[in-house]
Amino acid sequence: MRVGVRGGGRTRRAPRAGRGGTARAAAVRPETPLPWTARHGNERDEEERVMTDDRPATTWRDRVREYDEDGHSAMVAYLGHVTAKPDIPEAYRELILFAVSTGLRFAPSMRTHGARALESGATHGQLVHAVQLAALSGGFTCLIEGMSVLAELDRT
Repeated sequence: MRVGVRGGGRTRRAPRAGRGGTARAAAVRPETPLPWTARHGNERDEEERVMTDDRPATTWRDRVREYDEDGHSAMVAYLGHVTAKPDIPEAYRELILFAVSTGLRFAPSMRTHGARALESGATHGQLVHAVQLAALSGGFTCLIEGMSVLAELDRT
């Protein structure tokens, strides 16, 4: 949020909660810890698992199915349709999905698509290049997160 004089005057950032911020901004922060996540996979798909205090561990797809069966069916059909297209070879498709996940800094998806890319014949050098390309648009933190995930993949 910018605060300042209209018409080219100086601007300053509004203070944030915890650094001299307002009481309203501080009240927005959650008081209870957010659910923790851990990686889990099956034969074909490593998915993010969500654990909450009151529910057993489920995948995000299970949660979608629980709340919207028709939406889940449509989502699965669409994902199958898109990923079954032969236009882009599987290794390249997984490299693209890995790079996009890196740009979004979404580590569970990076792990999944990085592992699939390697299984499909992509090289470690191609994964590094994908991280570097994602960092051109997504910033240096993409490079840090991407290289951390690649280090995890090297250990498995």
